[in-house]
Amino acid sequence: MYSKLGTVVAILMAAFPFLALGYKMFEDSMTGIIVYTAILAILVVGFLLGPRLNLAALAVETEERPTREPAPPVEWSWEGVNRQPTEEKE
Repeated sequence: MYSKLGTVVAILMAAFPFLALGYKMFEDSMTGIIVYTAILAILVVGFLLGPRLNLAALAVETEERPTREPAPPVEWSWEGVNRQPTEEKE
């Protein structure tokens, strides 16, 4: 159902505001260029390394721990004092 061309077009449409911001920063200052390039490099490296981390396998390993009994529910009232319905206020 999905096409590669449609995916590329959608990514470019989503990236357009950030690319326009980068273009504007390139005109203004060298510090902006360096910061913008560093941010883009970190994002690209994250996208490339993310699928290789295999975080789903790590989640399966952590689920093997023994389960605990849930804690009893917290009791509260609007006044901040837990009272029985039959008690009278002083």
